[in-house]
Order: sequence, then structure tokens, then C-alpha cells
Amino acid sequence: MGQLIDDMLLLSRINRGEMKREPVDLTALAEGVAAELRGREPDRTVAFVIEPGLSAICDTALLGVALENLLGNAWKFTSKKPSATIVVGRERHEGAPTFFVRDDGAGFDMAHISKLFGAFQRLHTQREFPGNGVGLATVQRVVHRHGCKVWGEGVLGQGWSRVELLLHPASRGATMSEKIIVLVEDNEDDEESAMLAFERSRIANAMVVVRDGQEVLDYPLGTEAKAFKDAKTLPQVVLLDLKLPKVGGMEVLRRLRADPRTRRLPVVILTSYKEEEDLFTSYNFGANSYVRKPVDFNRFADAIQQLQMYWLVLNEAPTSGGDRP
Repeated sequence: MGQLIDDMLLLSRINRGEMKREPVDLTALAEGVAAELRGREPDRTVAFVIEPGLSAICDTALLGVALENLLGNAWKFTSKKPSATIVVGRERHEGAPTFFVRDDGAGFDMAHISKLFGAFQRLHTQREFPGNGVGLATVQRVVHRHGCKVWGEGVLGQGWSRVELLLHPASRGATMSEKIIVLVEDNEDDEESAMLAFERSRIANAMVVVRDGQEVLDYPLGTEAKAFKDAKTLPQVVLLDLKLPKVGGMEVLRRLRADPRTRRLPVVILTSYKEEEDLFTSYNFGANSYVRKPVDFNRFADAIQQLQMYWLVLNEAPTSGGDRP
């Protein structure tokens, strides 16, 4: 029970605190985790094949947590084999650099892929492999915190599973063509509810959380370039709270609409406040939608799912943020 509580607390903290993005030696991080795992069970025969020169722009501490969970999972799910291999490497996926962790352990059934990154979701029984189902949920939150994407593949009973991470490589000007959601929320409890709702709705899109109005104007996607410098960095939708530190939500909305590059950027006001004046002002400033957060979590999760379906699936947005020349 104590470990479960610790893991739940870690999961909730992933989205809090400042991030320090810098070039990180992923090879060294992975080698450190591998050495620790070997030290715990020195009698096991496990070959770690870690590609040299792996690096990315990310937060060192958070990526360390992600690798601990990824390699820890690979270590656990190869434990029934007399010898095993765990590979950490890099390749290109649809033209973008991705990092992967692959093992030749128990594998998993792709029919249950939707549960892979869900909190407290398990694809194997507790008797087969003990655990609490929080590890990959933690990995997903770390990756989404960086505005990136994670997915997995596996074959049950054939000794093969793989988790891939699309991260910004360690070079300037990295951009993403994925559909990104920016959540602007300074209240930790509301942020936690939103993240749980997104997980429950099985939203696979990359999620970026920012906590004040200035941050969304400056670095909404965590890239090296200034916000909206290139139309390719535009998110699919911004979920904007109104009561924000540094720069209020209304002023953020006004500035986004005043800039030709973000004039058409979809902005949904997502707030707990019920002032009618806020409602009218939001639409006058160019909000695309105004949603009051339901107090009940189930209703809130339903609202998030509807927002996802409309803005990420049904809605078609211009490929450029500015006016057509």
C-alpha cells in the first residue's frame, strides 16, 4: 500500500513545478538506470543494448523518471526468462526522430492497447507480474508534459514489446506536426482533474500544460523558438482558464487575436467562474467556445471527451495561423 501511495503522489506531481529544458544525454541516463537494475538482482542474465549518442531537449529529472519506469517495466516483464535483452535506441517514425525501449519479455495483446498508458490499468495479472499499473501512466504524463507523444506495440506470448517516445531532438528549431493541446491552468487541483479526465477519455494527443498567461504567450509548446514564430508550432486548440497569474486569460485571448499568426487559433475558455460579463467579453474578444467546468468529475470527463471529439476530430483548422495573402 505504501508503494501505491508513493506512486500516486509521483503521478500527481509530474504536472507540477518548473521544467528546465536542456540538452540531455539519454544514453547516460539509460545506462544509469540499467546499472541500478542489475545491482538489485545481480544473478539475472539480462543484456542491455543502449545506443550511444542518444540526446534530446528535455527536463533531466522528468526523463529520468520516465526511463526508470520504462526500463523497470522491461526488467519486470522479462523476469520469467533465463536470459533476456532490453534495447534502448533511436529511429525515425514518419520522418520524425523517436526513441524506443524494446524487450523480449512477455509482450502484450494489442487488442488492449487503449489500456497501456491508463493509470491503474494492467495487461497482465498480479500473480503473473506484481505491480500497480502506474508506471506507464507516469511515462505518458512526462512525455505529454514535454509536448510530445508516446505509444506502444507488442505481441502477447511471443516475447516482444516496445514503447516509443517522440521527443524534441537536441537541436534548435525543433517543431512538431502532431495535434497538440495546450491546457492553461494555474490551479493544481483543477489541473489534476483535467489530466485525469484526459486519461479517462483516452486522448492520445500530446498535452502541454502551462500555468500562467505569460508562459502561453512566450513558450506554449516548450520549443526553443518564440511562441507561434512558425505556423507548424501552433497547437490544435488552447484550453484557456481566465483567472491566471502574470497575464490574465482575457488579455491572453486579446493578444492572440491581435496577432495575425494566431488570429484563427482555436481558443476554448475552460473556467469555473460563472460571471455573465466574462462570457460576453470572451466572445467579444474572439473565443471559439466557452465551457464552464462541471463540479462533478464524471460530468467534467464527459465534457472533456466532447471537446476532444469536436476540436481534434471533427473540426478542420487552417494550416496557417495568419491571414491568406
